[in-house]
Amino acid sequence: MPKPPKQAKLKSRVSLTLDKSWGQRQAHKEEIDSAKLAIAFESEHPSRFEKFTDGIYLSDTEGRPTYSVTFKFNARAHVSSPFTERAATQASRRYLLVSGHGELRSVCRLYAQMAENENEPLKAFLFGWSAVEILVSKVFVAFENEFMSPLLDGAQARLRQRFLSRVQEVMKDKYRLVEKFTCVTVALFPHSADTDVDSYLEQFKRLKGLRDKLLHGQDVPEDTLPVHELAGLLRRYVLAFLERTARSSEASD
Repeated sequence: MPKPPKQAKLKSRVSLTLDKSWGQRQAHKEEIDSAKLAIAFESEHPSRFEKFTDGIYLSDTEGRPTYSVTFKFNARAHVSSPFTERAATQASRRYLLVSGHGELRSVCRLYAQMAENENEPLKAFLFGWSAVEILVSKVFVAFENEFMSPLLDGAQARLRQRFLSRVQEVMKDKYRLVEKFTCVTVALFPHSADTDVDSYLEQFKRLKGLRDKLLHGQDVPEDTLPVHELAGLLRRYVLAFLERTARSSEASD
C-alpha cells in the first residue's frame, strides 16, 4: 500500500501536499476530460489542447484547501482565441450536462486525447474515430425504440409489437455502424433538411472508409487524414445529444 502524501502547513487555513504518484490528478481525470470537451465545443473550429499548467485542490469540512503539487516544465509559444463571459457560461452549462452522462466518459477521454495529439494525425484520427463509434453505439441503444415506434401505428398494435420485438431480437448484434448512425441521425436531427442529414451520412461513410483503409493496412498518408472534419462531426452529434437529453429532462420536470 502506498504511504499517504506528506502535508506541509503553510498558513492556518492552507496545507500543501506533494503528490508524487499523481494520484489526486488521476482520481479527477474524468472531470478534467469532461471540462475539456465542454470548453472545446464552444468553438465551431477544432480545438487543440496544450498543457501550460494545472492544479487540483481539495477542501476539508472546515473549508481549508489542500493543494496537490507536482513539478514539470515546458516552453512553447501559443496564440489563443478570446474566451468571452458568454462562452464561459455556455461551457459551464455544457460541462454539467456532459458530466451528468456516464455514457460519455469514454467519449470525453478520447476527444481529449484527439485534441492533444494534433501533431500526430494518425493518432488523433484513431482517437477521434473511436469516440464517434462509442457515441453512435450508445446513442443508438437510447433511441432504437423511438426510431422503430412508427411501425406500431395502425391496426393490430399488439401483433405489430410482437413482430417488432422479434425483429429487434434477431438484429440485436447484426446492425452495422452505418445503420446505427442513420438511426441516431433521425433521433437527433428530426427537423433538419433532407440535404443536411444526407450530407451528415455521406460524411460519416467517407470517414469510415478512411478508417477501414487504415484498419486493413492500406497506405493512407497521415497528412491527408481529415482530423478537423472528424472533430466537427463528433462535436455536432455530442451537442445534439446533450440538447436532446436536456430538453427531455426539462419536459419531465
